[in-house]
Amino acid sequence: MNIGCMYLRYFMVYVLLLGWIGTLSAQTEAILTFDEVLKNGSNAVDGLFGAADILITSDSVYVYIVGQTDDDIGQFRRNKTTGKLTFVEF
Repeated sequence: MNIGCMYLRYFMVYVLLLGWIGTLSAQTEAILTFDEVLKNGSNAVDGLFGAADILITSDSVYVYIVGQTDDDIGQFRRNKTTGKLTFVEF
């Protein structure tokens, strides 16, 4: 059975830097759109300072971010449609 080629039509880019995470999305080739920024210490977000690593669960529901300076792990729920993150806990 030939299914044909599958093409990526939508993807997210998460950028970690100095206590914040930026979310960018792309729906077409080579065009990134800035969607949001979550900052350590704002809107109850914590555990991002010194963000050093990111893990997205295999079901794409949660994103974990390791904050080396905070010595903590921030947990975020990921919207599967938009890719935007909601802080859950640290």
